[in-house]
Amino acid sequence: KGPCNMTVMEEKIVKVRKPEDEQSYVTGQQVTVFMDGKMGFRAVFFGYILPFLLVLTVLMVGLVSGMSEGFSGLSALLVLVPYYLLVYVFRDRLSKRFQFYIR
Repeated sequence: KGPCNMTVMEEKIVKVRKPEDEQSYVTGQQVTVFMDGKMGFRAVFFGYILPFLLVLTVLMVGLVSGMSEGFSGLSALLVLVPYYLLVYVFRDRLSKRFQFYIR
């Protein structure tokens, strides 16, 4: 359970590692997809925690350095553009770290 439960159920296509027990699965068959808990925390970190810390840090540095509130706020939001561009550029490398399994 946790944050991913029946209320956020969507159909998604993911690549999964072939099970070791060599059961035959067919395309479209209903299965349970799971991943290691450490990978879940890593996903939350890169998706929510790190961007939040970046925005907060840029906002605080801007305010302490004497920038206006508006410019500090805009700078804090604009720091997300290069962050998510980097996430996009390294998406293949990141996707190798997030492996899904089926039962």
